[in-house]
Amino acid sequence: RLQGWPCRRVVRLSRYDVEIFKAAGGHCCIQRYECRIIQIMARKSILKNYGLLIFWVLFLIAVAVFVVLNKERIYYAIQNGSKTSSPPSIYVPAIVQPVPKEQTQQTQEPAQEPEHEIVETVEAQPLEIVSTPVPAPISAERERIIYFTHVDNTGAISQIQTQRLIPASDTPLFDVLNVMFQGPTTAELKQELISLIPENTKVLSVQVRNGTAYINISEELQYNQFGKEGYDACLKQIIWTATEFPTVQNVQIFIEGERVAYLSESIWIGSPLGREDF
Repeated sequence: RLQGWPCRRVVRLSRYDVEIFKAAGGHCCIQRYECRIIQIMARKSILKNYGLLIFWVLFLIAVAVFVVLNKERIYYAIQNGSKTSSPPSIYVPAIVQPVPKEQTQQTQEPAQEPEHEIVETVEAQPLEIVSTPVPAPISAERERIIYFTHVDNTGAISQIQTQRLIPASDTPLFDVLNVMFQGPTTAELKQELISLIPENTKVLSVQVRNGTAYINISEELQYNQFGKEGYDACLKQIIWTATEFPTVQNVQIFIEGERVAYLSESIWIGSPLGREDF
């Protein structure tokens, strides 16, 4: 009871509440007093909530500071997963376990001298250096044999072979015939070698099947100004040069893609010809 007024309920007031009640005049009705008590309790609940809020804010700040200061260790722990090894910056003292007396007595016993091992000495033999032959690089040119005509002082006609360096290709016979149709070089002319193939004659195509070379030549081959001996020497140059290849035994000549029976009135070219036909 306060100031002699009867109270409907028993309320425990702190010293702070009594002072507030006295400051209010002390003479108030029960309803006012109950309202004042409700305000005081509301203020306490507000202060309590503020206290909890401040506590959680400080806690989150502390956690953030801890994470920032120990981010390297946290990263190391995440990387290693469940490994037992600890980061190098954390020192873990080793646990020294007491050694039993029996074990210490065994360790104090003098160690036995190891038995002498028998070591066999083997004289080192000199190593034989075996040199493997290195294959020679494939040359971009090949030596090929070409036949030209030689006329001696008596007028006798013969075929003389000479060698030429010709670039390697997939059509070697075609390339060799083209070189021969161009005539002898200056050095070959000094050796009195000539070509009796008519000027401007060209090789159109070459095919080799079953040992026979099918050579298609332009129509200039039909016009030889040296007569029968010129035709013979011309054919010998072509056939002798072609049969230098091991896959060619005879030659079938075509003129502008057609098979011609006679090159002149008496020179037969209607069938494959070999060296034995001359």
